[in-house]
Amino acid sequence: MRHLSTLGAAVVAAALLATGCGGATNVLQGRSPQQIVRLASSQITSTSLRMKLDGRVHIDASGVQGIPADQLQQFAGSMQGIAITGSADVQNARRLRMTITLPSVPGTSMVVVVYDGSFYVSRDGGKTFADAGDLGLQGLPATPGDLSAAMSYLDNVRDLGPTVRNGQRVEHLQGTMGSDYLDKLMARFGAGPGVMQRVLQVAKGAMTVQGGTVDAYVRTADGHLYEMDTDARFAMDMARMMAALMQTFGGQLSGGTGGMPAVSGLVRMSESMTATFSDYGAKITVTKPAVDPNAPGLGPMFGG
Repeated sequence: MRHLSTLGAAVVAAALLATGCGGATNVLQGRSPQQIVRLASSQITSTSLRMKLDGRVHIDASGVQGIPADQLQQFAGSMQGIAITGSADVQNARRLRMTITLPSVPGTSMVVVVYDGSFYVSRDGGKTFADAGDLGLQGLPATPGDLSAAMSYLDNVRDLGPTVRNGQRVEHLQGTMGSDYLDKLMARFGAGPGVMQRVLQVAKGAMTVQGGTVDAYVRTADGHLYEMDTDARFAMDMARMMAALMQTFGGQLSGGTGGMPAVSGLVRMSESMTATFSDYGAKITVTKPAVDPNAPGLGPMFGG
């Protein structure tokens, strides 16, 4: 079962890959869709703001062969309909404090502080922090800078026109995920020495984009990104994934007792994620947390 927990963390992270009030003034008038995306992207990485995340990941492992039925059922059941929520206070591109929770998975809530390139993690609601070094959020595109980069990897960005979103006057833009979208994401988020980064690196050859769109709603009054909705579908070839994991980790995944089973078939993943941005320019101060050597880290799967 050890390799199943590793695969579970890997597919969640990979699924997750895939990973900001307006008035009559329209500062977007005359701009191309690409120019609007660049403007909105620059806004979320150059000023203070608050951000919320709300999403769900669904993983269908019914097409997988080579895993005992009871283990497959347990694995598939734990991976279906995983809700993800989060919120962040962002001082600037290098300092933020974020809370991330998987409500359906007990014990997964954590507070992450990014401070001048270093990462600190709390598993007790922010009472104590462990030093996570420079490993980031373990490959998960969750910070404003990560989301900005993800927007830049889209193909066929179109301007679908002005609309009103939750009372905000916005311009609706939509881009699609091309065949190289995952490669670009993993090149950015899979860098680093941690176990999860290494899993993401070897997953590139096993995963394909089955379809996906990102809808961005940009406030017409000031060019600030108001909302970013991601709808993505991926497939993972388990034979390729297992071969890549075995080549990279060897006995570390099997426990050194005879190797991993011959697994094949496809794991299909879908993700829907909404990020909303508000309070641009608010007075936000993120402080560097004191490190407690006894504070729990992210665990061995995440290099903590």
